This record gives sequence, structure tokens and C-alpha cells, in this order.
Amino acid sequence: MSDDDEATDGASLIDASFAEPGVACAYTTRDLLLYSLGIGCSSLCHVHEDAGDFAAFPTYPVVLGFKGDAADVVSFPSPAMLASAPMPAVPGTRTVLDAERYVEMVRPLPPEGASDLVLRSRVVGAHQKPKGVVIQTESELRNAGGELLYRMQAAAFAVGARGLKSAGVVHSQPAAPPERAPDATVSEVVPASQALVYRLSGDYNALHIDPDMAMAAGFERPILHGLCSLGYATRHVLDACADGDPSRFKAVRARFSSPVLPGDTLVTRMWKVGRGRIAFVTVVERTGKPAITNAYVDLADAPQASSL
Repeated sequence: MSDDDEATDGASLIDASFAEPGVACAYTTRDLLLYSLGIGCSSLCHVHEDAGDFAAFPTYPVVLGFKGDAADVVSFPSPAMLASAPMPAVPGTRTVLDAERYVEMVRPLPPEGASDLVLRSRVVGAHQKPKGVVIQTESELRNAGGELLYRMQAAAFAVGARGLKSAGVVHSQPAAPPERAPDATVSEVVPASQALVYRLSGDYNALHIDPDMAMAAGFERPILHGLCSLGYATRHVLDACADGDPSRFKAVRARFSSPVLPGDTLVTRMWKVGRGRIAFVTVVERTGKPAITNAYVDLADAPQASSL
């Protein structure tokens, strides 16, 4: 019998349509404020509810897959995670890591909060790699009227998983920056307590707070949430290239390449590579290693020329 004959067919893991009825999601203005603080925001448009231009930070919907409609602390994995982030069981899996994300804003979230959102997800790809399996998912966030607010994609890496015959979609796209000096650079220290704030938005994985859990997972101490690092990097791009205007955000794509520790300095280097597209790399200054690669932000046209 060949290896292919023995392998599980990845096609059997793929969903033809989004799961119904989906996961109920809700948030308040306070949730938006807390998330913004969790990714280091200080701009009044994200941290002051009475600011005339107050708005949700554009990557906020990434937490709804953890939070769902809960108003209090949730378990990990949470009920919303188990329902909204389908992760098929693959033999040999030791742990599952967030590998890539894509977040596209179709319509901005209401700044006053919402109690009637639905998140629907499906598996669209399953691919065997030398050290594990990559599971590709797609999600849609809609309001009660059926209007599409966000499209999202995710790749999760099942470390140690084996015996799979690859099938389905690969979302990853090449996004290497040009071989020239960056057009803009932002450097920022992540406070030592940042993971303690970010987790309150819904991701209560003990890996980010419990030293014993972190050591068991192979880290010297608790690491920063990858999605918190993504929030920092996206904010760096918006501040440097779009005058901090959240309405110009269209989409972000990113690969998580190495962990960030609370207290690290993040350095985001940016290149204008086309109309509205900003390629970026975020590096941990302490190690010189890239934390986020294969990344870009797409921006809508500005009313007047931006800083790039």
C-alpha cells in the first residue's frame, strides 16, 4: 500500500459551505476601548468614546472568534472558538499554532456596539507539511440584516500532525518587501504587562500569562498573543502611512514567524509597493528575528496625499 493510500484524504475535512447557524457575536463600546488599549493605541479616535471620529480599530473582529457574545471571562478554548474556528482532528497533533491571518473590512463596525452579529466559518484547505499540517479556514462576519461586514482567513499549524493527503485552498500569497530601504519605520516598546491587558478582549490562553504553561510549551516565559502583535503592526502602518485614519483600512495579511515577549521592542518597516498597498515586516529588536512576515496592508485612497 502506498503512503497516499494510507494517508487521510484532506478533501474529507473540507466544508462545502459555511457552518450554520454560525456563532452569535456581540460587543460594546467598552470592548472596543479595551481592545484598542490591548494593542497599544493612544489615539483619541480609538480610546475616547466621545471623540467625534471615534471608531473601532479595524482589526477588532479577530477577537470575536474567541469572545463570541460573552460579556465575561471565557474558558480556553472558548465555546465560540470551538464553534467558529473549526480545527479537524489530525493524528499526531501536539499543539496548534496561529500561522497566518487575513482581515478585510467590507463595512466598518458600528462604534456604539452591536448585539446581533453572526460569524460563520468553514475549512477550505488541509495541507501536509514536513513538521505538521496547515489547516486553512475562511470566515464571514455579518449583521442581523445579512450585510457582510468582514471577510477573514486563517491558517492554523497542527504541529506534529501527519498522515494527510493535501487538498483544497492555500491562501498564503508572496509578499516579500522590496530590496531597498524602507519608506517608513516605527519602533515601539511593548509594555511588560501588555498580554495581561490584551487577553481581556477574549483570548484567555494561559500560555500568555502562566509561566509554567509557557515553559511546558517550550518558551522561557509567557509570550505575547500573535494577534496582539498583528494589532501593533497594523497600527504602525496606519499611523505612518494613513495619518492614523481607520476609515482608510481595507485589509491586512500577515504570517506569524516568531514569538514576541512582553517588554520587547517591535520595529515595523514599511514599503509602498503599489497603489494603496504597504508591504511590511515587523522585527523583534532584541533578537533581530522577524515576528511578522509575508505581510501587507491595503489602504483606500486618501482625500489628500498621505505621508508616503
